[in-house]
Amino acid sequence: MRGLRGPSAAFEYMKDIFDAYYRLGMEEFPCALNYGIHPANGLMPERVSFQERFLDYMLQSKDVWFARCRDLADYWMKNYV
Repeated sequence: MRGLRGPSAAFEYMKDIFDAYYRLGMEEFPCALNYGIHPANGLMPERVSFQERFLDYMLQSKDVWFARCRDLADYWMKNYV
């Protein structure tokens, strides 16, 4: 991640963002954190450990839905259109 020094800094940065969205979703209203991994950057060997660590962290949280864009579109159409 540009401007971050190594996988630990990237993990802490993304963890803080996820935690803020998670708190907001649990306390006030549902929200979505769009997290994508670009293969040219995010899947470089030195960055894979960060991706695995961040995914493991998110998976430990209850009531988190890991959805594809299509899943979100279907949900929106079913519930709001």
